[in-house]
Amino acid sequence: MTVNAESVLLILLGLNTKKSPGADEITPLILKQCARSLYTSLTDLFNLSLNCSMVPMDWKCGTITPIFKGGDRSDVSNYRPVTLLPVISKVLERLVANKLTKHLEGNNILSIAQHGFRKSHSCLSNLLLTLDDWTLAIDNGNPIHACYLDMSKAFDRVNHSILLQKLKQHGVTGKLLAWLENYLMDRVIQVRVDGALSKPVAVTSGVPQGSVLGPTLFLIYANDIPNLVRCKIVLFADDIKLWASIRTSEGCVLLQEDLNALYDWSLRNKLPFNFQKCKMLNIGKCVEFTYILGPHRLAWTTDEKDGCLD
Repeated sequence: MTVNAESVLLILLGLNTKKSPGADEITPLILKQCARSLYTSLTDLFNLSLNCSMVPMDWKCGTITPIFKGGDRSDVSNYRPVTLLPVISKVLERLVANKLTKHLEGNNILSIAQHGFRKSHSCLSNLLLTLDDWTLAIDNGNPIHACYLDMSKAFDRVNHSILLQKLKQHGVTGKLLAWLENYLMDRVIQVRVDGALSKPVAVTSGVPQGSVLGPTLFLIYANDIPNLVRCKIVLFADDIKLWASIRTSEGCVLLQEDLNALYDWSLRNKLPFNFQKCKMLNIGKCVEFTYILGPHRLAWTTDEKDGCLD
């Protein structure tokens, strides 16, 4: 993969100047205002990185700023971590992400069930598809059993070895695959509080938080999920909604078999489910059935907020 100077210039001129810089303190405003002076040199730098399959170590350092959400200030759960990465590295990430997306979408590689982080897909398209299918089932007198499944810190737990294997299976090879491997390795994070920085901590799993490439890499990681099931399924990134129109008890058995397949996938891919957030929703005439996800019995609920609305 190589990048051309015009693409680099276009991204530089389109930078959001309200965004914060990473540890290098080079702001988007500086890069945007100096774009026409910098873009040829940055193009050479980016192509050198891609050809050598190496990402500078300074670009792999994320700075976490804890944002207070409310409540007890001494409780760490009341803070939302925001990770800042060097803007220059995110410019290169955008170029790589565009290349990956063109490959994935142009070859119809991504599952039609995935509605997250994709052009012409959204939370709205997710909900409209669900509404149409459920309405049709209810109009025909068939109740719906829907499973709302939540993975626990999925983006932070992506296994790098498995991800690289899946990238290869999705047609990403050669220097680009080697570059992505280097991009994922030897990453560190630091926490900044009141201007003071913590010691760097190694990041050994997950797609980089605050990155441009992270969402696309996760879509590849989860792309085989819909192939495992026979019931209806839609995803919004890591949020899974699985359902069946229940005409007989055989429909319940089929839905349970799909839950078994998803649980097995979570074990193989080292992405555990958050059992406390996994629920069953019944719509229409009640059909009694006990569903399990691995060792956990799924609780029934009368209402559930769709994960894509969070």
